[in-house]
Amino acid sequence: MTVEELLEEAKKDTIIYKHSRGGVTISGGEPLLDPDFTVKLLQAFKEEGISVGIDTCGHVPWADIQQMLPYTDFFLWDIKHMNPEKHRKLTGVSNKLILSNARSVSEKNIPLYIRVPVIPGYNDSEENIRATCEFAQGLSSVVEVGLIPLHHLGKARYDSLNLTYPIANIPLVPDNVLQSMKRLVESYGLRCSIAS
Repeated sequence: MTVEELLEEAKKDTIIYKHSRGGVTISGGEPLLDPDFTVKLLQAFKEEGISVGIDTCGHVPWADIQQMLPYTDFFLWDIKHMNPEKHRKLTGVSNKLILSNARSVSEKNIPLYIRVPVIPGYNDSEENIRATCEFAQGLSSVVEVGLIPLHHLGKARYDSLNLTYPIANIPLVPDNVLQSMKRLVESYGLRCSIAS
C-alpha cells in the first residue's frame, strides 16, 4: 500500500481517535527496516493530527530512528533478553544496539513501553526479568513494562499449510507464573501489564 492509501484507511477512524485519545501504531515485521517509507507515513499521520507510535525491536542504525522522533508519540520496544550472548543465540544478533537505541530514545523524552515476549525456557528466568527491570529503571521515559506471554495462535496457519509448527513443544506460561513476574516487575517501582 502507498502512504496515501494507508492514510485514507486510518482517517476512517478519526472520530474514534478523538474520543479515545488513541491513534495508529506502525508495526510489522519491523517497520524501521524501511525508514524512508516509515518517515513519510509518520509525517502524513502527524499532518492529519493522528497520534502515532512505532512497534520495534530497535535493531537499526540510530540515524534511522532519529529521523522519526519528531513525528513519533511513543515506542513499543521489544526486549527479548538482557544477556547479549543469550540474545544472540536466540535471535542471531546481540542486544547492544537495541539497548543503546532505547537509551537514546529515552534521552529524547519519547515515551517507551518496554515489552518482554515471555518464552518458557528461553527468557523467563528471574535473573532475566530482574535485569530487564534494572535496565528499564534507568530509562527516564519508560511508561511500563509489558509481559507478552507465548501463545500458539499461529499453529492453525502452519497446519493449513502442511508445515511443522516449530514451537509446538514450548509450553504456555501459566497465569500464576505471569502474576508472579508482574509482582516482581512492580517491586522495582515500574508499572506492569500482561498482554492477553
